[in-house]
Amino acid sequence: MPEEPDPKKYHVLSSSMKKKLALFLVIFVFIISPLIMVKYYELAVTRPSQTANEATIDIGKGDSVSEISDELYTRGAINSGFLFNLYVFLTKSDKSLQAGIFTIPAGTSIKDLVEILKEGRDDKKITFIEGWRVEEFAREAAKAYGNIDYKKFLDLAKEHEGYLFPDTYLFNSDIEEEELVNYLLATFESKTEDVFTADKIKKTGLTKEQIIVLASIVERETRTDEEKPVIAGILIKRLNEGAKLEADATTQYAVALKEVCSNFYDQSDNFCTPTQEDLMEMDWWPSTLTIDDINFENQYNTRKVTGLPPAPISSVGLSSINGVVNYAETDYYFYLHGSNGDVHYARTLDEHNANIANYIN
Repeated sequence: MPEEPDPKKYHVLSSSMKKKLALFLVIFVFIISPLIMVKYYELAVTRPSQTANEATIDIGKGDSVSEISDELYTRGAINSGFLFNLYVFLTKSDKSLQAGIFTIPAGTSIKDLVEILKEGRDDKKITFIEGWRVEEFAREAAKAYGNIDYKKFLDLAKEHEGYLFPDTYLFNSDIEEEELVNYLLATFESKTEDVFTADKIKKTGLTKEQIIVLASIVERETRTDEEKPVIAGILIKRLNEGAKLEADATTQYAVALKEVCSNFYDQSDNFCTPTQEDLMEMDWWPSTLTIDDINFENQYNTRKVTGLPPAPISSVGLSSINGVVNYAETDYYFYLHGSNGDVHYARTLDEHNANIANYIN
């Protein structure tokens, strides 16, 4: 005969207890749990992203929210693609996201990020190349940004030749000439701060301004970073000994405008009036130099004048500045690049002439 259950061993829920438990479950499922999830959601969308670096994203016209979230997650701009999609859906922001290039600061929350993407800042990328002169900077800026006037930019930038830092930038499409020039100047100062210390400048025997002028020549005269200190050393040696630098780049700089402005760099007033269309289409570095070009009387043409040009001839990158600051002392007095691009050094004029015969086709 089976034993009867011990009422002390088994607890049977009463009808009232069952009702209380059911009520608690209903409250938890339909009230407490949603409140917890809402609170978590609010914290999650306002929490800074965990990335330590800013991210750049290019949103194309017609990109879906999921495509945008995938790109943001890949770039490390968000912690969760699902949470981004959910926030966009709940805030009905999908139709407000703009196309363009956006820079997302490190630690931006999803909520703030969506606001950035809704602003439609339309940042545009631009690259200024090492060795460009200010006319080339002006041409590139005028092509990239509708607010930039070629001549106005040139008027502001011309006196700062060599001090506009060449790099890839992201600027808002409505940037104006003065703001752009000032940004490039400030970037130059920031990037070169550690290079232009008193000790490093003193070691060269040059002033800071002379280093930049020489670096602008080195920028145009070299093809690899390895050449820069060697060629800088050759030019400094020739400079110190009173020999002409005879750098083709300075001749190119001096004669570039001869075709459209025959009285450019006139000895009396430096007056020149080519059209903007002429300037936009110019080849600023003519590869073929004639005898007349080489003999062109001009303060920038180091084939005719002794010493440095009065100002830089191009923009300079850090490697060219470092090449001058840390120039190499060698026995060489001459250099040339052969038809295949390789550099050839010489100690004497006879060796140099032999290199010309052997390596220039």
